[in-house]
Amino acid sequence: LDRLPYFPEKAVEALSGAQLVVLAGALEPVSYFGYEGIPSLLAPPGTVEVLSTPEEDGAHALEVLADTLGAPGPPSPARPDDAGLPDGALTPRSVGRIVSALLPEHAVVSVEGGTCGYPFFTASSHAARHTTLTNTGGAIGQGLPAAVGAAIAAPGRKVVALQSDGSAQYTIQSLWTMAREQLPVVTLIASNRVYNVLRTELDRHGQSSPGPNAMALTSLDAPAFDWPSLARAYGVPGTRVETGEALRRALGRALAADGPQLIEMAL
Repeated sequence: LDRLPYFPEKAVEALSGAQLVVLAGALEPVSYFGYEGIPSLLAPPGTVEVLSTPEEDGAHALEVLADTLGAPGPPSPARPDDAGLPDGALTPRSVGRIVSALLPEHAVVSVEGGTCGYPFFTASSHAARHTTLTNTGGAIGQGLPAAVGAAIAAPGRKVVALQSDGSAQYTIQSLWTMAREQLPVVTLIASNRVYNVLRTELDRHGQSSPGPNAMALTSLDAPAFDWPSLARAYGVPGTRVETGEALRRALGRALAADGPQLIEMAL
């Protein structure tokens, strides 16, 4: 179970062989930006079938469809063995596997940023049952406020905010609200010290070798963010990890703690 790719060419390619695209509580997939020569509607013409609209109960619609087709019940997902989780230097893929494995039952995950967001979705089919909140495209600060809202709306559930260092800076003051209200939000910052999606867009528009000014404008270094210090300044305990083993330990402690926590994941 995966998300459609972010870039429209890849999304069109992913759907190109589809004979049927079923919408269950969703709108027809469209490109986040408009690109010259690329269609905004991503599904092949004539393949879209609406099972339920966003205003209707998509889960119930799928259950009715499964009963009508006589489909067998889903098998229980195999949870990853903690002993088999990756150690060593952190990568987006290892972060996705570790977060999915340690996610508590009925957690809410607010996902913003592509660095670890897509690897998390790929791995999350093995996670405990949870709810995911995400944006419809560009990462410009939605994730932390969504995590705050989720924690207030569902006080009995643990919330994990899976963020990137660039997008988190748009709404970093959300940490203060988490501290003030003592919300059980664990914020995970994927810290690679670069606004990588902007460099990818430069490459997609023929600038595969950007000059020093473009590199400087898309860098989140010089000075680098000190995320644990920023978190503590807002009243949230913070720590930095660089390996899979350290992330497992830190995330386990953060999920068991009361109130908000922040972990900077150095990639």
